Amino acid sequence: MIYHRIAVNVPLSDGLLTYSHSEPLPLGARVLVPFRNKTVVGIVWETDIAPDMDAARILSVQTAFSDEPPLPESWRDLLSFTSRYYHYPTGQAVFAALPQGLKETRAVEMPQPPLFYALNEAGRAQTPPPARFNKKAALWDALLSGGMTMAALKQVNAQAVKLIEDWTEKGLD
Repeated sequence: MIYHRIAVNVPLSDGLLTYSHSEPLPLGARVLVPFRNKTVVGIVWETDIAPDMDAARILSVQTAFSDEPPLPESWRDLLSFTSRYYHYPTGQAVFAALPQGLKETRAVEMPQPPLFYALNEAGRAQTPPPARFNKKAALWDALLSGGMTMAALKQVNAQAVKLIEDWTEKGLD
């Protein structure tokens, strides 16, 4: 077992409680830990420590949100300083600074980066649509000029989704 000091939003002397986990957790990782009769969110503050109590009494981390990036060291340093400067428990200082979404006990859904569309080599080698199909030609030119999001392409041509699907089937996009 590896022992960690976890910052928890409780009004204790330093707000850091000792928990165990079967594997090392990165500093700044968000975890779920038992506290009294409920499960609360905690932030890994120290890792691989020697416990100052009987190991049999130490509870284990219930969930480690390993898919989420850990909070940066500079942020943790700032909160450690703030806690010392204002004589405030570290756990409460940390949770005062956390965004609401990170205080909740469910996993945070990371936003997906937008997809950008552009013509591939085969598409650039093809002749563009005839000029009489001005909307289709405008979409082709937009794809030729570089990566654009689907929202931007829909402003160029309302049929962008269908046209891009057709061109993708032909191997042009």
